[in-house]
Amino acid sequence: MSLPSISPGAADENLARLRLATALFGTTPDDLVEPVLDAAGEDAAIAYNSGALPELSDAAAHDTLHDHAEQHAARINQRELDAQLAYLLEVNDYDTVLDVLTPTPHRLSGALELIRHQARLLTAARVHRVDQHTIDVRFTLTDETV
Repeated sequence: MSLPSISPGAADENLARLRLATALFGTTPDDLVEPVLDAAGEDAAIAYNSGALPELSDAAAHDTLHDHAEQHAARINQRELDAQLAYLLEVNDYDTVLDVLTPTPHRLSGALELIRHQARLLTAARVHRVDQHTIDVRFTLTDETV
């Protein structure tokens, strides 16, 4: 079975955008445990359905692939947020990963509070919720330091 490699240090643009989204949305590593497990399980299912491990019985191949996927996901989840984001980007497109990060209404209100708090350091800050998935922030930086 060939699972994608982990490259948590990758400095590509999409990973940087996802890091920003996690900061704005208040996403924690705990929030990504299930999506990583699901993605690894889907990869195992694809490998199984493609006939991986033909030397094993059907049941043994299924169990082996899924066990390996769970172990792989556990290793990724132990490496925290950057590893989780990098893995999710390797097995999904950017928009799919961004959908995973889209906050629940509770996390969205927390993100708005964080932005409003940060906006105290800004002048001409305007923060408002556009819809369930979008926050609009327009601001001008001040010269103040904290």
